[in-house]
Amino acid sequence: MSSDGGRARRLAVHRDFGYSSSSQASIHHLRSYLHFDLCEGEMSQEMGGIFRTKQGYKWLRVLDLEGTYKRLLPKALGKLVHLRYLGLRRTWLNSLPLSFGDLFNLQTLDLKWTSIKFLPSSISRMENLRHLHFKWGECSTDLLHQPNYISFNNLQTLWGVLVPQGTSVANLDQCINLRKLGMEGDLMSHGKELTGWLSRLNRLESLNLCSTSGGAHASCEASLGRKNIGGISFLSTKSYHIDLGFPKLEVLELCWLRIQILDICEGSMPNLEELEINKCEDLRELPSGLQFLNHLKELRLPAMSDHLKERVLPNTGADWYKIAHIPFLRPPL
Repeated sequence: MSSDGGRARRLAVHRDFGYSSSSQASIHHLRSYLHFDLCEGEMSQEMGGIFRTKQGYKWLRVLDLEGTYKRLLPKALGKLVHLRYLGLRRTWLNSLPLSFGDLFNLQTLDLKWTSIKFLPSSISRMENLRHLHFKWGECSTDLLHQPNYISFNNLQTLWGVLVPQGTSVANLDQCINLRKLGMEGDLMSHGKELTGWLSRLNRLESLNLCSTSGGAHASCEASLGRKNIGGISFLSTKSYHIDLGFPKLEVLELCWLRIQILDICEGSMPNLEELEINKCEDLRELPSGLQFLNHLKELRLPAMSDHLKERVLPNTGADWYKIAHIPFLRPPL
């Protein structure tokens, strides 16, 4: 616990280390409350006190309940009107109370490793929301076009969002200020809708694309033709080309893409520092143009095919010249 002038400002509770409820009178001015890793069904007196006391810990700005097993949050959550960060990671919550929308100062919502699939419509009042973190594959893009939802043009992080098959992703057009984007699902069959949107994300710094389209890859890639996706042009059903891409992008992760050839033009991603190519099993060779990524510090190639392993052998592999300048290679070659 840290304090200022005898008044506690920050309180952390972790498993076997509790805090005496007799001191609650001195902690109504809390700004941060961190509560980690309690056993299933357990809820400390201090945690319950946040919602039960008359003062309601109304000055709380950070509430992190990571690992605290709890299926429901109380309706009184909405009383924490000064809350800016709400961390619910690994709580396995199923839903959020309607009063969640009263947190109009909330900027960050972390729902990783929860069972939450939908957000309450009261989110329409949360105009300051900047960062949304979902459990991969749980919350779909549908949540962005529910009735009465606000515009999400202030969002800077949209991570783990699911792109379902057979649904429109046109609603993503409103998210134009993203700096960090992670999405998975039926990406390839939404090519026409994704192309224009991604090309406008000029502030993007981190991008993770994971396709789970299955057998739909070929027909979808063919339909893209030479459409630009933020500088990524699909040239055929099995190859694509990166040109004039993302000037601020620092991290790029590509997963489960059914491509054989990837070309990177010089200057397309001048600030890229980390690149991961994972489960792209049809890739015949490492992307041409890797040698132009002068700021690349780390290249991750998990689950490489035997063919690729031969091509990246130090000094002798056909693709070694493309990656010889990169300080860290994963796995080590």
